[in-house]
Amino acid sequence: MVILQILFTTAFFVIVPCILGSFWTVRRPVTPHTVFVMLLSGLAAMLALFEVIVIPCVLLGVPYGIFCWGFTIFLLALSVFLLARNRKHFIESFGKLLRNLNGWGFAGIFVLILIGVQIFVPVWFRANTAWNPTAAVVQTSISTDTMLKFDAYTGQQLPGLQLSEVIFPLPLLYGIVSKITGISPALLLYTLMPAVWISFAYAAQLMIANVLLDGKQRQETVYMFFVCMLSMFGFYSNRSLFMKLLQESYTWESIVFCILIPSAAALVLTAVKKPRAAASGATAVKKKPSSAASGQTAARKRRGRRKNG
Repeated sequence: MVILQILFTTAFFVIVPCILGSFWTVRRPVTPHTVFVMLLSGLAAMLALFEVIVIPCVLLGVPYGIFCWGFTIFLLALSVFLLARNRKHFIESFGKLLRNLNGWGFAGIFVLILIGVQIFVPVWFRANTAWNPTAAVVQTSISTDTMLKFDAYTGQQLPGLQLSEVIFPLPLLYGIVSKITGISPALLLYTLMPAVWISFAYAAQLMIANVLLDGKQRQETVYMFFVCMLSMFGFYSNRSLFMKLLQESYTWESIVFCILIPSAAALVLTAVKKPRAAASGATAVKKKPSSAASGQTAARKRRGRRKNG
């Protein structure tokens, strides 16, 4: 049962976003980092679809069980369609990623170990926490089969909906996995989700390193090592970004500031860098004909001098 819960959580938060992201990457050249682009863009797409669907359902009072199964079936159908359509793109992308792993060396393995330690830290220190507001909202939604209608603190019915909870109903996303698999909300937030979100955060940092360092593996490894060091020793404040990632990786703040914003920055840098490279290539092409023409002119002058001589 535990294995099925882990597999469903992995499929829901990792495999499905990766498949959704192929909608954008299939039209671009395949690189060793294409899988990470698929993963991050697919995560943004899944969160956007969740927001578009869940907000009307909350306002209309749709039962939570119907929403959970409906949203899951919708994502499954969309993923199967994209997987069947872009299967060659997936094979090529993952093949390039696996071939690129050979160049990581000992330093890359050491960075992976550091990331694994950071995933283990919140699991070790927070797995025995008795109560959590997010887990309470998830449990309340599942037990009452409603969405944001009951107070998770007191269990009493709320007189109305709170705007902040309706706009960012992230606990309802976790509740889908908890309801379908039967895993405890606290166990889901403290064991499985840190592994997912911390991995996403470092995938976003790897994309930024790839853009800034032109795909040089050694420099990327050094960059990732320093990011790991900043994250592991950035506990100068409980409100720092690095502590948010390690202590509360399941919150909206951590996902937005540690994953979505770095991912958007990497995509913007890629979009800005490509036109510059194209422009420099066009300039080089233009210069070649001019040099050839100057060579022809010089040859004609030499011929004229010989004739005159």
